[in-house]
Amino acid sequence: MLKEFSKKVLTKSKHVLSRIWKSKSQDEEEKTDTDWRSIYIASFVALIASIQGYSIVPTMWPYIKFLNPNVSEIANGVFQGTSALGNAIASIFAGYLVNRISNTKPPLIIAKVLMIIGTFVYLAVEVDKKAALYLLIAYQLIMGTASGFGNVYRTHIAMATQESERSRGYGLGMLSNSLGTILGPLVQMLFALIPYPGIKLLFGMHFNLFTAAVYLALITSIIGILALIFFFNGKLNVLSKEERVKQQLEIATILPAVPIDEAVIDEKIKVDEVEEIKYDRVAVCILIFTKITQEINILILMSIAMPYAMTVFEWDSHQLILYQSLFMAPMGFCSLVFSFCYIRFKFDKKIPVRIALLIGLGLFMFFFIATFPWPFISQTIPYAHEKNVTAFFKQSEAAAALAMYNETGELVGCNIAYKWCETTPRIHIAVFSTSNCIYNIRTSMDLVVYN
Repeated sequence: MLKEFSKKVLTKSKHVLSRIWKSKSQDEEEKTDTDWRSIYIASFVALIASIQGYSIVPTMWPYIKFLNPNVSEIANGVFQGTSALGNAIASIFAGYLVNRISNTKPPLIIAKVLMIIGTFVYLAVEVDKKAALYLLIAYQLIMGTASGFGNVYRTHIAMATQESERSRGYGLGMLSNSLGTILGPLVQMLFALIPYPGIKLLFGMHFNLFTAAVYLALITSIIGILALIFFFNGKLNVLSKEERVKQQLEIATILPAVPIDEAVIDEKIKVDEVEEIKYDRVAVCILIFTKITQEINILILMSIAMPYAMTVFEWDSHQLILYQSLFMAPMGFCSLVFSFCYIRFKFDKKIPVRIALLIGLGLFMFFFIATFPWPFISQTIPYAHEKNVTAFFKQSEAAAALAMYNETGELVGCNIAYKWCETTPRIHIAVFSTSNCIYNIRTSMDLVVYN
């Protein structure tokens, strides 16, 4: 009798586990309710957005600097800040919208529509170059808003996959971003071969190193919208309270701490009498605080990285686009390797959250230490001068040389108004590029934590 009862309990336990945590293991194939086609489409759309971001954003500062050599470095900070503002506001609204309608499809389509609108705003710079700064700020606001709506694809992966399949789903999202990090710069490297003003198009527009990626983004955004409309199912299967409680009761039947006979026999437990599993609010608050801190660091770095590189390494706008693309390709490769390992070895199961956070923070500290202008570095930052001519490292000498310079073309080096360039050590380009590559691993590591 007891043996027969134990066999029934074992059979029920296996049935419950297979129903709650359906997965495709190496040993046996089990059916799953996960709509993988929609996850693949969402990852494809994320790949498109990643390629757009990594091919267009690096051209914005060089573009405005080329059109207006006297523009302040503050402008790049305004670009990044405006984008972050749009992202923050849109993320809140998109989260509320998805929670209300239980569907991620509308926000993702809105994101692509906004991207198309943004491309036209960017291209309008050629129509009115005097308003270039304001048009690019508007473009960043629109693209930041689009990014906020587009981020709900992560929500879709979280809600549409089983627990055992989630690492695979998130791995696809990471893979999309990693491929974008590689393909975006490679595309821009090819476009960098097109000189300014480039190939003439209709209505006075041109296809050149500053606008080519935008035309590509316009085409891929249209493809993304069509893919979402015809092949993507964004409907989320949100469990009701009764269903969540039922699932927890099913789990309780196989837990050693719960008397099995009582859990199996008593089938009349009221939903209101069962307390749902609570999440750790302190841990969530710590993660939110850490995420905000890291996002602020990223925003600051994005604001100063391009102007800093142009200043320290004496690059003009064309060189910045080319070299930045060259640096970002190995960064994307590192991220791609990490994404593959994430899927293959299920890092989310093997790397504790605390360890992942500490590794990410440690990589940031390494980047800060490696790129710090240490006093033992002998050479300082050269001041603004014509390209391929003698550079001056003292402010007074550079000012005297510029006084005899009558042209209004683009200069390379440090702004003559900055006294600190005279005493600030100049880091080596190899150190800067290698540190950026290692720092990019931190971005991938963050996904292990926050997913």
